[in-house]
This record gives sequence, structure tokens and C-alpha cells, in this order.
Amino acid sequence: MKITKNTNYGLIFLKELASNFSQKKPIATSEVAKHYQIPEAYLRKIASQLRKKKIIKAKEGREGGYLLSQPPDTISLYDVLDILESELLVSPCQFCHLRQGECGFDNFWQEINVDLEQYFKNIKLSDL
Repeated sequence: MKITKNTNYGLIFLKELASNFSQKKPIATSEVAKHYQIPEAYLRKIASQLRKKKIIKAKEGREGGYLLSQPPDTISLYDVLDILESELLVSPCQFCHLRQGECGFDNFWQEINVDLEQYFKNIKLSDL
């Protein structure tokens, strides 16, 4: 498992939204992009992914921007990773030349995946 730039930028964006959640003030992608030197078009693409999955919502207009759609303590790191990462968990068996079960490590990797998934589910945006 490798955390991509896509996820890193997405987490930066969501952390900004989480820090302003109680103020209910929309944050523009341009604001975050400028502050963190992230390409704005790239951040808009990430925002679109998060919006489609209802993690964030948009407010249109001059004072528009994005807001979290729910409190930051209800959105897990797993929720975000599941949206922004193509491969979320450890999956060495897909590249192995041996047949499944032949090496004896299948259960080991499955347990690690379960542990990682639970670990990521326990971390909330409010914890970041």
C-alpha cells in the first residue's frame, strides 16, 4: 500500500474543511491550493471525487466553496482512503507466481488487511 499525492492533497483539503466545520464557512479550493502550493485544478478534481461520495458539499456563488457534509468526528480516514486510493490494502498475492495458499502467507496478509482497515476506520478527520 502506498499513499499517493492524490490522497495527501485530499487529506490536506479535508483537514482545512474540518478545522472550519463549526463556523460553517465554505472554503474555496483556490484558497487551499494557494496556501499549500497545490495545483488548483488537481485540488478541484479531488473535491469532485469527495463531493460525488458525499463527504463534502458545495456552496455556489461569490462566497462559495466547500464544506464537510457531516461532522469531522464521523468521517474516518478509511472513508477518505476508500475514495481516493485505487488500492487500499496490502495485496502481495496478486503479484505472486505461486497459486493462492501455496506459500502459507494468505492468512497472514488477510489479518494485516483486517487490522489496517480497522486502524484506518478508528482515525477520524477530527483526529488529524
